[in-house]
Amino acid sequence: MNDHDATNHDDLMGQPLPPLTLEAWQNGITSLDDLAGRIIVIDFWATWCQPCLGAIPKNNRLAEEYANRGVTVLGICATTGSEKMEEIATERGIQYPIAKDMGKASEKALGVRWFPCYFLINRDGTVYAARITDDDVEEALRRLPEWETAQ
Repeated sequence: MNDHDATNHDDLMGQPLPPLTLEAWQNGITSLDDLAGRIIVIDFWATWCQPCLGAIPKNNRLAEEYANRGVTVLGICATTGSEKMEEIATERGIQYPIAKDMGKASEKALGVRWFPCYFLINRDGTVYAARITDDDVEEALRRLPEWETAQ
């Protein structure tokens, strides 16, 4: 893993996921409450970010491959450029739940520092890994304490 790995000490790690202000949900989820008790991989992305768009196929694969282990990928679209979220979702074939950040509130709450920026949330709603890259998501998932029992 790189400098942005799941073992870094971060102000969010071990804390409850802060309240997020999301709207325009797509792909079967209408609120974070729908994900209670699941492992959540949050992908904070932007419609104008080429690495974000390049990560969509990997996110689709993660969502499909790990769904039976209680994992949900959630794409949170950055406020800037969010008017294109639906168009991008259709063009790029996003298969996991997505929602728009309202007024950069969620970006600020999570302390997003780059795009795409990933967060891993435990079943109990606490942050396990904060501000990791798409290359580090699967390793972070495998490090979850409940991973071996996740079925």
